[in-house]
Amino acid sequence: MVVGITGEIGAGKTTLAKIFESWGAEFISGDEIGWELLQPGQYTYKLLLQEYGRDIIDTDGRVDRRKLGKIVFSSPEETRQFNDLIHPELLKRLRERIEKARTRSAVVVVDAALIVEWHIMSELDTLIVVIADERRRIERLKRATQLSDEELRDRFKSQLPRAEKLKYADWIVENNGDLTKLHREAERIWRALNMQRETHS
Repeated sequence: MVVGITGEIGAGKTTLAKIFESWGAEFISGDEIGWELLQPGQYTYKLLLQEYGRDIIDTDGRVDRRKLGKIVFSSPEETRQFNDLIHPELLKRLRERIEKARTRSAVVVVDAALIVEWHIMSELDTLIVVIADERRRIERLKRATQLSDEELRDRFKSQLPRAEKLKYADWIVENNGDLTKLHREAERIWRALNMQRETHS
């Protein structure tokens, strides 16, 4: 069974995915694949240099994600241009990892913010959408990153509206509470997913 987890930036997608991983699911992160594609020596690294020049490179020769983000999230056109460069290779690797993971675990969890934008819902058995209030998301992201309020809001604006993601949700997790509450919600979904898997096996 392949379970997609998507939703708003800072809503807690990865936290939920990691809970499922601790219970035996194979975990695949869209962010981690994206990070790999920015590393020197990757074909996609060369594409980024051709597109944006050396201004996005730090003193170690690596992509400075904050500098790149300021360009990419500055307008819908810039976001689209970046996605056109990176997403074909990202999706290729994602699909390869899903296939390998299926041989190792009965449940594979794909954690990615752009599942709906990638139109890969038909490749999943179920989709969980995680949502949270904007204030709560900003609080979490400020603890986890050094991004300014403006940079965070640019990222929020670059994603599909919540209502669009919810159209495709099999499960909706509202994550405005603490970790204990999220664990309880995770347990409820995990039990249901295992029952569903056993019914169809």
